[in-house]
Amino acid sequence: MAQATPRQPAPERDWDTMDGAPSPLGATWIDAQRAYNFAVYSRNATGVTLVCYAQADPTHPVYEQRLDPYANKTGRIWHCRVAEAALGQATLYGYRVDGPNTPATGDRFDAQKVLLDPYARAVFFPPDHSRVACSAPGPTAGQAPLGILPPKVAPSPLADTPRPRHGQDAVVYEMAIGRKELPTSA
Repeated sequence: MAQATPRQPAPERDWDTMDGAPSPLGATWIDAQRAYNFAVYSRNATGVTLVCYAQADPTHPVYEQRLDPYANKTGRIWHCRVAEAALGQATLYGYRVDGPNTPATGDRFDAQKVLLDPYARAVFFPPDHSRVACSAPGPTAGQAPLGILPPKVAPSPLADTPRPRHGQDAVVYEMAIGRKELPTSA
């Protein structure tokens, strides 16, 4: 009679490593994983595509990833993790975002437009930048501003060190809570 072998638990999936993390917003270099984490907020988006470009050609993406709403969305934050090797020569990035196009409610999604990440730390304006093209319906590849990927630098070991507090710079506020009755004088 064959003995049943004990079932091994499935290895835990490290969601942040595979699908990105919702925080911090913007593009963040993760030195330990040699990858970038991308995160952007959108209340009404139904689809988000990350597009990355080489500075020499800000019209044709060298990397593109359509985000899966089940794996790459937490609440209203769309996020993904992209390995350095997958990006190739990319130094610029933006998003194409799909959703409702109902101007009466303030939604004007256009999946053809390349959008600047509002959390980008630096912005690149392509040589053919056009405010008119960006404000009109239709594609804007090569005409829209793009975020610049942050430098690939390991975080400083001092980043996690709390800043010293100096007593001479302290400001103390006092506030009385409740009501104190003063004695009445006759």
